[in-house]
Amino acid sequence: MKQELLSKIATCNSHGQDSSYFLGWQEYEKNPYDEIKNPGGIIQMGLAENQLSFDLIESWLSNDPDAVGLKRGNVSVFRELALFQDYHGMPDFKNSLAEFLSEIREKKVQFDPNKLVLTAGATSANETLMFCLAEKGEAFLLPTPYYPGFDRDLKWRTGVEIIPIHCSSSNGFRITENALKKAYRLARKRNMKVKGVLITNPSNPLGTTMSRSELDLLVRFIDEKGIHLVSDEIYSGTVFTSPDFTSIKESVMGFKDYDKIHDRVHIVYSLSKDLGLPGFRVGAIYSDNDMVIAAATKMSSFGLVSSQTQYLLSAMLSDKKFTSNYISENHKRLKERHSMLVHGLKNAGIGTLKSNAGLFCWVDMRHLLSSKTFKGEVELWKKILFEVGLNISPGASCHCTEPGWFRVCFANMTQETLSLSMQRLKAFVDGIGAGVRAFPFVPVKEQPASASGFHLPSFKSNPVFPRNHANGPPHHKSYRYETRYFSQVLDHFSFKNLSTFQQRYLISVEHWSRPSSPIFFYCGNEGDIEWFAENTGFVWEIAPRFGAMVLFAEHRYYGKSMPYGSQDAAYESADSLSHLTAEQALADFAVLLTDLKQNLSAENSPVVLFGGSYGGMLAAWMRLKYPHIAIGALASSAPILQFENIVPYETFYDIVSNGFKRESAECFNAIKQSWNEIDTQGQTANGLTYLSNLFRLCRKLDGTQELSDWLSSAYSYLAMVNYPYPSAFMMPLPAHPIKEVCTKIDNQPNGTRNLERIFAGVSIYYNYTGEVDCFDLSDDPHGMNGWNWQACTEMVMPTSSSRENSMFPTYDFDYTSYEEGCLQSYGVRPRPRWITTEFGGHNLSTTLKMFGSNIIFSNGLLDPWSGGSVLQDVSKSVVALVTEEGAHHIDLRAATTGDPDWLIEQRESEIDLIEDWIENYHQRKAALFDM
Repeated sequence: MKQELLSKIATCNSHGQDSSYFLGWQEYEKNPYDEIKNPGGIIQMGLAENQLSFDLIESWLSNDPDAVGLKRGNVSVFRELALFQDYHGMPDFKNSLAEFLSEIREKKVQFDPNKLVLTAGATSANETLMFCLAEKGEAFLLPTPYYPGFDRDLKWRTGVEIIPIHCSSSNGFRITENALKKAYRLARKRNMKVKGVLITNPSNPLGTTMSRSELDLLVRFIDEKGIHLVSDEIYSGTVFTSPDFTSIKESVMGFKDYDKIHDRVHIVYSLSKDLGLPGFRVGAIYSDNDMVIAAATKMSSFGLVSSQTQYLLSAMLSDKKFTSNYISENHKRLKERHSMLVHGLKNAGIGTLKSNAGLFCWVDMRHLLSSKTFKGEVELWKKILFEVGLNISPGASCHCTEPGWFRVCFANMTQETLSLSMQRLKAFVDGIGAGVRAFPFVPVKEQPASASGFHLPSFKSNPVFPRNHANGPPHHKSYRYETRYFSQVLDHFSFKNLSTFQQRYLISVEHWSRPSSPIFFYCGNEGDIEWFAENTGFVWEIAPRFGAMVLFAEHRYYGKSMPYGSQDAAYESADSLSHLTAEQALADFAVLLTDLKQNLSAENSPVVLFGGSYGGMLAAWMRLKYPHIAIGALASSAPILQFENIVPYETFYDIVSNGFKRESAECFNAIKQSWNEIDTQGQTANGLTYLSNLFRLCRKLDGTQELSDWLSSAYSYLAMVNYPYPSAFMMPLPAHPIKEVCTKIDNQPNGTRNLERIFAGVSIYYNYTGEVDCFDLSDDPHGMNGWNWQACTEMVMPTSSSRENSMFPTYDFDYTSYEEGCLQSYGVRPRPRWITTEFGGHNLSTTLKMFGSNIIFSNGLLDPWSGGSVLQDVSKSVVALVTEEGAHHIDLRAATTGDPDWLIEQRESEIDLIEDWIENYHQRKAALFDM
């Protein structure tokens, strides 16, 4: 059926069913564990069910035949129950439920049965409250991590938005006043009216109870803001050890201005967790607000609790001897099973957050991640699901901001099954400890000499931006997106040549909350767009916070966006390459965005541009050239001043050299003297053979220049990716890789020749995994690549190497030689002044101050490209965020647990600025509309 014949709710993608939380269930259902029938199947540890005390309920049922047989005094009440019942609920059941609620809370608070509304489970109760308390597009604040089902329960049909209150493991994920205020400001910046805060107490997924101080903080906050508070207390009867459970009702009753806030606090409850009866579908709303009770009661007609269920449970909950014994014994069993899980995890070397309630533990597996990222978390989750055979819930599905946490349930299985699950997990962890890789690892290919850029003799190679040395898309897809193609005109600036090509772009509307929510657009670099998508985690991680659509557009002539149908045809000649320019690429982006916004009814969605390196240059230039298309740009490590003589030619190689010198003067000097040693050795009779063997090359050298280029490329790239944590952005590398290289060079045994020390050091870059047998320095078989063409036409970024400060051979940039090389390769002359003519460069600060706005230039001073970027604020809205220890667009990479404070602060500053851009955009739109 055509989608236009269906409603928006039928065709939207906001149900959340594609969350890893639900996907794990689907995999379990395909291959469920059974002790007899399928002992190798997946054990379900992602389902929070309480099956530990069924025998107590079954015993009660066998001793009360009247309740089970629908009788009263041995007289059938079947006909009475079979007929229509008022949707207010049966008085006897509501009375017994109110008393049970009080009993669980040790009678510290009382519940009026007339203020209870019965619903078909807690899911229905929470959704009903959203319908009662908020309009579509208004927001509720939820502390993270939170139950993944809330994305469905609170948002799907109501249109209510969720704004996360970001909590941290540093304080046990407790709510703080600062986090509350920050979430509230974020909602307001997005032009969303905040209608309330929703909490789970005890917490799902943490398994902890909230302290009285946290509850009092929340009560004061909703009083100050004039909003609602919803407390989901469905796990209140699962508190098995101290501290005791404190209901929000206690905090409200103790508040000094009780009369001001009591009718804005609402409680959700069900019998699915405390009694283990999710299939009975019994939930409830408790509220002091008469209008909420009246409206919710009317809505309950869409999800009634059956009369038979009410009758049976009324008899059960009225039996005080049974409820007292059940509560006590259930607590005891939960405590024992919780202890069994924690002990089993500890035996496997895995820790947990200290917890006292719930049917699960919040488990810390950060040390098992292949990388401290959400990509690493997904990889670990898949490994545990498919190879270990355990379905656990990744922290990302619970919107945790720290990768490596998982929710693991313990009450939905037998003791024997739990024991087996721990045996499986321990064997898995032991395998990692024994040196078995956690995941299939595909080493990145060694870098060919052509990757060092356009070759010129005597150390005159043009440095290039980092690119994927694997020459292809990533092996694993960490983020969910759809790949699409758009028909682009080959020449946007001609009315005669109307030939087209297919431009690839990646799109995700998973978190796009409404037509006026922002679009985050990444300006594709000189490479495969999937690789840039994988390595730009920042955009993916903040998209949920903004409710943003995410778009990654591939640059023409790269990846799969090839004019003329193939790379061979596109790169065949200067004629076929003639449309590979930055101007054409920016026009591609502008046309693509305009078309998509029209087709997606997103004309009111503000576009924020992102880009790193050359992509950062494009993002900044696009903001200047197309200010009506995008409201702002984050240009990370974007050397837009690295043209003509705007910055000293020596800047790039001086910064690279300083990166090594700051680690070790001995290392710096060893590299500096190695160039002459290579040239001298190469001139001896068997010198080239010796060098080829020493550096483990796959073929004998024809001369020393290609070896020098190979080494210089490694040093330059090491400076760019000198990250404070292990990474595999270009090559698998350790944290602080320059430090590791210099340590290798400096710590060789006495008597080791200098070139042997150099090889030991550079092997950190080219062969950190130890899996490369020999190094291939051969050129690209096509003899050219896209960036070389761009460098020979408009992207002329001159560099030199100084005698005083550089560890590289002394070299003065010679434009004549550069031009000759381009003529030989492509038959074209470069236009070194074209970029500054087209986009500006000289006196750029004045230009930006007069005509520019909403651009962030972020740079780390360890990055050699930072010398060609904007390092000082130009105006209030064209700002420079500079970090002393940062490397090449580190801020755009995915967050890790090893991120230093300065990096976290830099990203928060970027987020705050982007929030301001979006808020100002909506305010101006509203003001124009009002006029």
